[in-house]
Amino acid sequence: MENSVKNTDYDLILIIISSRSYIYDKLISCYWIPLLSYIEMNKYRVKIYFAFGNNVPIEDLGIPKENTFIANVNESAIPGILIKTIDAMKFVDDNYKYKHILRANLGSFFILKMLLNTCKSLSDKDTYASHQGNNNLGEQFVGFAHGCGFWMSSDVVREIITNRKFINDVLPDDVAITTLLKGRTIQYVPRFDMTHNIIHNNELLVPIQRVYGPRGETGIKAFNATEIHHKEDLLRYITSLDHYHIRIKNGNRVIRDGEDASDLEETDIELMRCFTNKLYSYVKNYS
Repeated sequence: MENSVKNTDYDLILIIISSRSYIYDKLISCYWIPLLSYIEMNKYRVKIYFAFGNNVPIEDLGIPKENTFIANVNESAIPGILIKTIDAMKFVDDNYKYKHILRANLGSFFILKMLLNTCKSLSDKDTYASHQGNNNLGEQFVGFAHGCGFWMSSDVVREIITNRKFINDVLPDDVAITTLLKGRTIQYVPRFDMTHNIIHNNELLVPIQRVYGPRGETGIKAFNATEIHHKEDLLRYITSLDHYHIRIKNGNRVIRDGEDASDLEETDIELMRCFTNKLYSYVKNYS
């Protein structure tokens, strides 16, 4: 994978950790491919790379070659995701000028306008930002930059690349990177989680988060999203909170990757499709 355009300048490059399964293939076709086309048509200074392992065929996915990165590692959660991440970061840093890299995954839906606003608000130096996750490592409790979406300015990217030999590759990728960058403060950016949807009496109930404070404290209420107009109302609600990132993941996909999906995972696909149709149609945006 060669790229001779080192002077190509992007505000944001997304590295999307990717793999093959029924649900991931569906998310690529119903959301990511339309998003790629929307970005291209509107000439946003955003580039997306889908990072795969080297042991899976991807030609049938319809992802343009210029948006794929194949790492020299077989697909695995540990250490595969970590290796794909750092290898892709090095490729990007070797070939592009950029303000930020955002490392995310296929279950992340981005509201592009808010995404670009967030990119603009973050510094081009010393940025390491995320919704923070928590993990127990023996007796040590670690706050880490969550792997479904963490931001890095170019200097932080180079710090990781330079010190990759010191990374503990038996840890989950996001915990390992945070541990390597232990001297850096994680800047908080909010995220809207849709990870605990409920199906009751054949109706989809989405827990809604109301943000009360700067750390994202939440109160929960249910939102019925069975019909298209309900899903669109839900998207309007999330957009009103100025969130750039919706995490849509119901079910443990690392364990369940296969030929089918649960009912809740099927609703993830439908939500992604509805949100995509609302925001990323093939009509050029002149606003």
